[in-house]
Amino acid sequence: MVIGSDGTKWISSYEQGFIGFKESGNSFLIKKIANEEDNMPTDYVTALAIDKRNQLWIGTFRGLRVLYNTTNFFEANNVRVDDIIITEDGIAKELLFQQIISDIEVDGSNNKWIGTVGAGIFYLSSNGQNTIYHFTTANSPLPSNEITDISIDESNGRVYIATPNGLVSFRSGSSGTRETLQAAHVYPNPVRPQFNITEDRVKIKDISENINIKITDIEGNLVAEAQSKINLRYRGYNLEIDGGTAYWNGKNLANNVVKSGVYLVMLSDLDTFETKVLKLMVVR
Repeated sequence: MVIGSDGTKWISSYEQGFIGFKESGNSFLIKKIANEEDNMPTDYVTALAIDKRNQLWIGTFRGLRVLYNTTNFFEANNVRVDDIIITEDGIAKELLFQQIISDIEVDGSNNKWIGTVGAGIFYLSSNGQNTIYHFTTANSPLPSNEITDISIDESNGRVYIATPNGLVSFRSGSSGTRETLQAAHVYPNPVRPQFNITEDRVKIKDISENINIKITDIEGNLVAEAQSKINLRYRGYNLEIDGGTAYWNGKNLANNVVKSGVYLVMLSDLDTFETKVLKLMVVR
């Protein structure tokens, strides 16, 4: 069971699909989605997760579904869930078709960790269109391809993965956002010559959820810029935001590694208008 931001309780079941339950004054609303006409592959629901856009991700005994519009779930007459269609080798396919899904977790950047029974664990982009990682026993220390549980420590981005044969963890680099910019900091600082800035990247940590980041040189020339929900991690940007942490590969707008000098990291919360400026020294 998961609880949405509006107080709706979403409940999985073995024979009744998934059920929405919401109190309304002295009465309550209840509705279930379980049938093929609702685009459910089975009425056996094994996992639920509400993401940061208030979308409901539904794991079943026969694949994955998403309820994109949870707001009017009780009022709408023809509620349907959607499968996710991806292109693989030029062929359109349903994501996780017929897979037994055991768990779904959402990380600080709204990406999805999805555990399966038999196919290991998938780390998907926020919309499910890109597979960032797919861990199995063949390519990782995962002790079993049967995933029983996933848990994320949002303070440091470490993902804990439980299997019948033991527990492993993975440091994803994602982290939860902060309410304010008070604790925001940048590291390593200074960036020394032995630090591989393009690969290991400078981290701007403990930032808020909806933020704009500009990096300039000491003279005010723009070097890099990113915004939450646009410049997401794993999309190839020089400056990327992943939940509560931003990553800069040290390159400027011309895609060249910057010279030695002092750089200003200017943070601006787009909701509260709070701002903060951090100084970063780069030594080449």
